[in-house]
Amino acid sequence: MKRRTTARLELLVGLATLGYAVWLRRFLRRHGEDVEPLSPFAFVAGAVTAAAHRNLYDRDVGRIRTSRRRGLLFGLCNVGWQRLLRRRSADPDAFRHGYGLGRGVGTVLYRTWFGLLRDLPGDDE
Repeated sequence: MKRRTTARLELLVGLATLGYAVWLRRFLRRHGEDVEPLSPFAFVAGAVTAAAHRNLYDRDVGRIRTSRRRGLLFGLCNVGWQRLLRRRSADPDAFRHGYGLGRGVGTVLYRTWFGLLRDLPGDDE
């Protein structure tokens, strides 16, 4: 599958996931359930992390796209980064929800810009 097609598919999945997350939060609120508040810091951190991850992946920095082992290690580093930020936050649950939603927004924005509106950065291999 071509990289641009994969990027567009990633955009569609991101949009569907964000739509579901927003719908679920509204549904739970309407039915009287407690919904975790979102941390603005976590939301921004998630969006920036997702955009940076996609950019590094597209440019194949450190061969993270072309080497499965390096890609796996990079993914594990991302998990560690999230855990580190979560531990440092005042409310870990609010951070988790905000970070996840922010990652979705960051992915959608990045893939809209690179993949839909413009060519992907990096070499096509």
